[in-house]
This record gives sequence, structure tokens and C-alpha cells, in this order.
Amino acid sequence: MKTAEKELPVIRKNEEYTIDIVDIGTDGEGIGKYQGYTLFVKGSVPGDKIRVRVVKAGRSYGYGRLMEIIEPSPYRIKPDCPVADRCGGCQLSYISYNEELNIKQKKAADCLTRLGGFPASDFEFADKSALDESRNIEETDKITFYKIIGSGGGMHYRNKAQLPVGLSKDGDIVYGFYAIHSHNIIPVEDCLIQNESCGPVMKNIKAWMEKNSLVPYDEEKSSGSVRHVLIRNGINTGQTMVVVISYSDISEYMNDLSDRLNGLADSLFLNINTSHGNRILGNKTLRIFGPEVITEKLGDITYRISPEAFFQVNTVQMKKLYDTVVKFADPEKTDIVYDLYCGTGSISLYIARKVKNVIGVEIVDESIKCARDNARLNHIENAEFYTGAAEEKVPEMYVRSGGTLRADTVIVDPPRKGCDRALLDTVLKMAPGKIIYVSCNPSTLARDLKVLCEKDYKLKAVQPCDLFSRSAHVETVVLMSKVKGK
Repeated sequence: MKTAEKELPVIRKNEEYTIDIVDIGTDGEGIGKYQGYTLFVKGSVPGDKIRVRVVKAGRSYGYGRLMEIIEPSPYRIKPDCPVADRCGGCQLSYISYNEELNIKQKKAADCLTRLGGFPASDFEFADKSALDESRNIEETDKITFYKIIGSGGGMHYRNKAQLPVGLSKDGDIVYGFYAIHSHNIIPVEDCLIQNESCGPVMKNIKAWMEKNSLVPYDEEKSSGSVRHVLIRNGINTGQTMVVVISYSDISEYMNDLSDRLNGLADSLFLNINTSHGNRILGNKTLRIFGPEVITEKLGDITYRISPEAFFQVNTVQMKKLYDTVVKFADPEKTDIVYDLYCGTGSISLYIARKVKNVIGVEIVDESIKCARDNARLNHIENAEFYTGAAEEKVPEMYVRSGGTLRADTVIVDPPRKGCDRALLDTVLKMAPGKIIYVSCNPSTLARDLKVLCEKDYKLKAVQPCDLFSRSAHVETVVLMSKVKGK
């Protein structure tokens, strides 16, 4: 006989309730309960007792607006950013950094147990990170869950900014970031997590637009010019690239902007995007001045980065992430490694000198060009790169090999949606000794691990890493080893 479900209270829009916040949601909103009914409340912190007004009510959960903090959480802090309550970027800016790390570590662990089906009793939680661990991971039958690698909560860590440009209600040019779940621009002149070069660059671009009467792009009317500004930085090289993204061709005005950005940018591009969707970059890019790429150094590898190429946004934490990948791979000089969703070849080249051969696959042709250029730049001759969707290209390569395609280690670093089932099935057929999964989404990571670890592979180690301080996102690296005899 089924147990009767507890009847939830009737929650109505605009009514107010007092609740305790007990958890954090995917987008960084606090989660509280009222007689079993779940409410998501932006700006609330686990441990808060708050008064909340319901703004949207569904059958079993709803969304509320924080009206009053009755008892503040011991983890609550005052945000450094003056627009933290409106901007959709730094969702965890109200929480102490130590507690932020605890939340992110718990988020990764909860997804693996709740969505991945890995029993909590199978985990052994370490008090240090994998980079500080000298023990051989293979020595234990438990799944080693390492302590999250923190960044110290430092500011100005991002090497890439994408700032929308628009008009305020008063008709003034504004730039900044979108409010959460909207395209309303919250003006931000000096973002605390973006590189410090962004503020001066954007002030000059705004002045240039005003002088030349350039009107920002209007989504509803499909008119105007400047849509976004993309700024990329080489943190270890000091180089800056600026890309103005426009709905119309405004190249006649770009020489004036070149003069304004002299000394602030090493290169300037105009990208023309005539689409009507959310895509930021268009298909046509014009170089106005400077080199076609900027460079970044990671260890002893130099990377060339174009306007379109993917590169992790936190250079300092990126090195720790890749050092973890290399440690988990424990590579030998005879190894063949596949790096799927390889981007500009950042992981491929980082590990290439330690193995016999690396094969990278990436759908973005511009990224593959950068990967090949990066290999030549670093005199790496044992790395091959192929353009194509990993879920199509790798199965095609497997079939073409007559089922003989093999690897010692397969590394996957997919987008937030995770890996396609066709790719996972092919990786299993390739039968690598190790699979290393780099994930920016613990939910899809858990889903994919459930497939990979169903029979032939055992989850051995989990290492969360904070690449996106003050946001709700967490990067996770996991190691799977082939079960003996399989």
C-alpha cells in the first residue's frame, strides 16, 4: 500500500511567509520550505530566517522576493559589489568564501549520489586536494572525494568579458551585465571579477559611441549598431584584445576607436552579427589593428587565442585544473590520449610532452586552427587535431578503424549539456585504461557517469575546483579506471 503524500499548503502570489533557508539552488538562489512547500529566494543564504513575498507560485514550488532578514545566517557577508542584488553574475556574493567552497563541494557530492546513484558510503572524503596528495589513488577501493581547490576568493580573476551594450530608460548608453533571467542591462562600470583592463576600455568605447552618434542594437526593433563588447586578456602575458560586436557594419568609425584604445589594447576587431538570437559573435570578423591573436602562458606552454576560440576564463585556476588532469592520467611515454571537446588544444598540449600521441577533437573550426597553431608554436609534433562534433567524429573514427581504435586515456571536457550517448558508447568501445571527465555541470556529469560506470569502469576520484569564484558554478574533474578483467 502506498503511503499518502503529505498535502502541501496553498501558496498564493503576493502573500508573505516566514521561512528558514536551508540550501542553495542551481542558480545560487536560497532554498527554503514552508510546511513542505519549496520556495527559491534570490539573495538569501543558508542559515537565514527571512520574510519572503511570493512572486510566482506553482503546485509544489515557487519563487519569492526577499523582504526582510529576520535572523541573518552566520555565513552572510556584505557584498563588495554595489549592484550584487540586481546583477545576474555573482550569485554567491552574500556568502563567506569558505562557506561558498563548502556549498560547491556539497553540490558536486549531492549530484553524484542523488543523480548518479553512487552510494554515499562508497566515498572517502579527503582533507586535502589531489594536488597535495602523495598517495596512489588506486590503493583504495573507496571513491576518493578530494577537498575543493579554492582560489582564495580573489577578485579580477576573469580573462574574458562579454558585456552587452544598450540604452537606459533615459536614453543614455549603458553597458554591464544582464539581470538574472532577463535581458535588462544592469550598468556596471568596474566589475570586480573582470580583469581591471575592462573599465578603462569600456569607458572609452562609450565615449566613442557618443561622439559618433552610434546607437546600441535594439533587440525588439532589430536596429542599431553595437551589441556587445568582448574583451580577452592574457593574464601571464599582459596582452588585451578588444572585439566590438555590431549588428551593422560600422568599420568607417573604427579608426577613431583605434586612437582611443591606443595603449589600452594590443589588438582591436570588429565582428558583425546580423542574427536575431542570443548568439554573441557573428560570422564576419575584421581586424582593425594589432595581431590576429593574443597569447597566454600556462606552465611551459604558450597558447594563441583568437576572438572566437574557447579558453577557460580563470587562468590561475585553469593551471590547477590541468595539473589535476595530468595527475589523474599519470601518463607514460608510450600512452595514446584522446582529448574530446579539446577547444584550442589547451589540455592536449599541456599533456602532450608526457605521452606518445594526443588526438584532439573539437566542433569549432577556428579552435582547431588555433590548436594546430599552438602545437607548431610550442614545437609539439605528437598532437593531431580534427574538426567535428565529438559525438559524430569519434564514432566515425571508430567505425573507420574497423573497431580497432584504442586509447590509454580518454579525456572529455564537454559543454554544460554533457556528453551525447553516442560518444559515451564509443568511448566504452575504445576501452581506455582511464577516462577523465572535466565538467562544468555536476548534474550532467552525474548522468554521464551513471552510463560510464555501469559495468566496465569504476569511479576512483573526484576533484572539485573553483574556477568561478562568487558564482554558483563549480568545475569538477573525475577519474574512472577500467575494471580488471573487463
